Amino acid sequence: MTCKYCLIAQKAHPAHIIFEDKSVVAFLMENPVSLGHTIVIPREHAEHYSLLTDVEGFAGGLQLLLRILEEKLSPHLNLIINQGKKAGQDIDHFHIHVIPRYEGEKIFEWTWHQLTDEEVKTVMEKIQG
Repeated sequence: MTCKYCLIAQKAHPAHIIFEDKSVVAFLMENPVSLGHTIVIPREHAEHYSLLTDVEGFAGGLQLLLRILEEKLSPHLNLIINQGKKAGQDIDHFHIHVIPRYEGEKIFEWTWHQLTDEEVKTVMEKIQG
């Protein structure tokens, strides 16, 4: 199966591209949660950020895009990465949602709780061995 985001990067699939350079392509989300909701992808295919080979190029292109969005749309942005199916990644090509924020949107509803000692222990054991 051909990757939809690779096709967009190659301009072989329609998208409203708002920014591109040698490493990055950014286009408007088809079903945005706010005005200017943008998807940012690396030109190279990588399912996760940790698999990118051109990290420096991607970071530089992302920074340029963010400066444009901050100036032209809103200085208030959410940068969202959904990595893996259980985290909500629906296309197997690494991407970042850049969501401009204005005032009064009800986009995210978080469920917060106090970190427990048991959670700390579990995470620390898994990470530190």
